[in-house]
Amino acid sequence: MGIMRRLKFWLNGGSEMTVKWRVMGIFFFILMCCGCGCGKGEEKERGKVLSEAMTVYKGELPVLAYTVDGEGNLYTVGNETDGTQTDGSSFYVLRQYDREQNLLWEYSFDSSFAGMDALAVQGRTVYFTASRAVVGKGSCISLCALDMDLDKIDILSDYTFYDRVHQMLLLDGRLYLLGGKDYSVKARRPGGGDGYPFYEDRLVYYDLSEKESYAVAVEYPIRMAFAGDGSMMIHAYMDGEGYQLLQYNPVQDSIRTAVTFDGCRMTDFAICHDGKDLIYSYSVNSRGLVLAALDDLGSETELCPSKLLGSRTDTKLLYQDGEVFFLDGEDCVVRFALADVYRGNEAIRYISPGYEIDAPYGCGYTMQRQELSEDKFVLKVLAQDSDYDLCLIDTINSSSYNLRKNGVFYPLNDVPGVEEYLDLCFPYVKEAAMKEDGTVWMLPVAVYMPGLIVQEETLEEMGVSLQRDMDWEGFTSVIAGMASEEKERISLSRMVCSMLFFQQYFGQYNSVDQEIFRQNMKGMQKIGSDLWLAPYREDKRYLFYYVRYMGDYTNHFLKEYYYGENAKVYPMPKLSEGDANTATGILLAVNPASSHLEETLDFIADYVAWQRTEEEAPLFFREPVPAAGSFEAEVYQLYQNGTIAYTVDAGIYLEGFYEMLDGKKGMEEYIKDTERKLKIYFGE
Repeated sequence: MGIMRRLKFWLNGGSEMTVKWRVMGIFFFILMCCGCGCGKGEEKERGKVLSEAMTVYKGELPVLAYTVDGEGNLYTVGNETDGTQTDGSSFYVLRQYDREQNLLWEYSFDSSFAGMDALAVQGRTVYFTASRAVVGKGSCISLCALDMDLDKIDILSDYTFYDRVHQMLLLDGRLYLLGGKDYSVKARRPGGGDGYPFYEDRLVYYDLSEKESYAVAVEYPIRMAFAGDGSMMIHAYMDGEGYQLLQYNPVQDSIRTAVTFDGCRMTDFAICHDGKDLIYSYSVNSRGLVLAALDDLGSETELCPSKLLGSRTDTKLLYQDGEVFFLDGEDCVVRFALADVYRGNEAIRYISPGYEIDAPYGCGYTMQRQELSEDKFVLKVLAQDSDYDLCLIDTINSSSYNLRKNGVFYPLNDVPGVEEYLDLCFPYVKEAAMKEDGTVWMLPVAVYMPGLIVQEETLEEMGVSLQRDMDWEGFTSVIAGMASEEKERISLSRMVCSMLFFQQYFGQYNSVDQEIFRQNMKGMQKIGSDLWLAPYREDKRYLFYYVRYMGDYTNHFLKEYYYGENAKVYPMPKLSEGDANTATGILLAVNPASSHLEETLDFIADYVAWQRTEEEAPLFFREPVPAAGSFEAEVYQLYQNGTIAYTVDAGIYLEGFYEMLDGKKGMEEYIKDTERKLKIYFGE
């Protein structure tokens, strides 16, 4: 961009900018994850729990902002409600901790300081921003300095164009503030509807020696980070050029484009490894914290699991002196040494048929991910192409039956920890991982068991005779007998029922020319097309809701606000009462033609070791057994009695299927047409 324009700010003026909408993640997440910190050629400590190298600062208050000084001491600010006040008033508390989490110093602010969003520290001075009422200016954001020895606060500057400050960085005598006007009525989205929402965001710096504020001429800044060489990186949107990382040199007042992104890739970020690598969390489809080289963004290293962050985007990520800091899903500061996590391996090539929310955590290994269409994915696997190392198979996909039957994968029997991992799984999950000859052809990483979250009190009140174990004939009769008001209290669709039915059916039969098929189709015709997957009712006055993902059962927010303590978990209907519950799985397999076979198998070994050390075991593990009568016990019982389904190509049986259900096509005609295709398919 050439030479920067250095502009002195009139504190009540300035141009309009925009700010990031703050997304609050209200979920409970575990605080343990794993690192793989051994270098190449060294003895590997499998499944090293990252908490051995990670500090989670479990303070008394949720952290609103934090910073770290040159000695590694942590400073946090939180909001505490004063229980002695009848009006429920609160005040902010600033605390200093050493590396061992010992509290070194504490300061409580009076009620005139609120909305503390950012901190910086130099020596014994803590700089902070706060919302204050200022005579003649109204409500504004003030930049303040607190002397830790004298407990004295100086107001350095007031900014009427900020409602909040996202970040504050201290660099060479300048305090850089990036914030916005959250409540502006002049919102603008220069990046388009799927981009970052700007609300008068702007970047300024306060010169500590000149005691003046100046603008940094970046029109749409998002976040900033130290670059490690005295410069600063700014993530911003540039009109006509898109989202970029800009390297700002404060000495020369110059700026250059370092990286251009194909969209709004991230919010918070940090720069490490002498300015060569980028650490960030995705703005969508989170994979936790990832690291990528600035000149090779396609190769990513997952540094911690996504469940530690949840849906949080305001992680306030910081990298300093080889350590990574961020806020987790419980508003706690997490700290770890990058060297304890980052493997630095040659990238493992990883393919999947689209994005999978429960893809395995990368354990610090660098991976090149390709999310292919299902057709391209199947062709690549069946052709035994040598240009990938790992593949992820979802058995709900129409290709899974074919892949299991005809795919060739590297046996995992001799990979350290795999046998112990499978022994922890329910027997049907272990059985799915093995061929008839005992070869372990894949590793299960997720099991999706469909079920119904049920409110039995509402069922009884409305006289709906849903039972815990039902066949399709009985279940469809219940649906057919429900009034329209009752149907509004359920979340289920005919398509969901149909797909699950066929998964169950083709697990036992290769032909639709069967009396059991005809009887069940008569029941399916009773359901109708007016059912849909409705959102949860907050009043918990629903009858039952369909869920499938593991996260639907373990999400504490859903349980507290939508399921309720009295909710039960019923299995989905089956072909016959007493049949096992039918699940689908996310499976990890290794290409036998991999050119990175050793490192790929190392990753498998580290992944299973990490998973075995997790505090919260996956739902398909036999242990621990939840307390009887709990919601978790209901889920355990659902998962305990199961089988993994491999889906038959839907194109074979869906053609004409819904027309048959709606009476537009005869059942015998449908059976005849489908039977012909099934004989070819299963005869291959």
